[in-house]
Amino acid sequence: MSHSSSFDERLNSYILPQPGPEYYATRRALWLSRPEQAQSQEQPHIPHPVGIQKLAKALSAPGAVQDDRLWKQSLNKIWKGFSSGASLVERLPMRVVVRIVHAAWLRDSTWPANAQAPEPDDELPPDADTAKQAMPPLVLKRDLDTSAKSQMTGLG
Repeated sequence: MSHSSSFDERLNSYILPQPGPEYYATRRALWLSRPEQAQSQEQPHIPHPVGIQKLAKALSAPGAVQDDRLWKQSLNKIWKGFSSGASLVERLPMRVVVRIVHAAWLRDSTWPANAQAPEPDDELPPDADTAKQAMPPLVLKRDLDTSAKSQMTGLG
């Protein structure tokens, strides 16, 4: 039984250019955009519980991922839950999750001590409006009439 991802479903609902740089840019724009359903069902911002705020603050301190005391007090327990596949009781910000994983990887030597992570290449620039303008337009298949679809796809 085949199971397609939400991204695959979204991808299949758009007209894509031929493979090449524009194809890549279009797929990337779609990947970085929010699904229509998520846009229409925006959840109100719920502040994180005090414990998560404290954890986030502790992890933002320089050298926090190397701090054995912080590891023993809380990070180790959270990591054991992550690595065993347990569900989170509370949602954690991604930056907190990344730092917990980093701390664990330092301890099991998955991440070499003193190694520096490269700059990410998949984040939106600070000026997202400018970035959106540079992205190719996304055309939904349902927005095109049959003759336009056949012209774009070469089918008819």
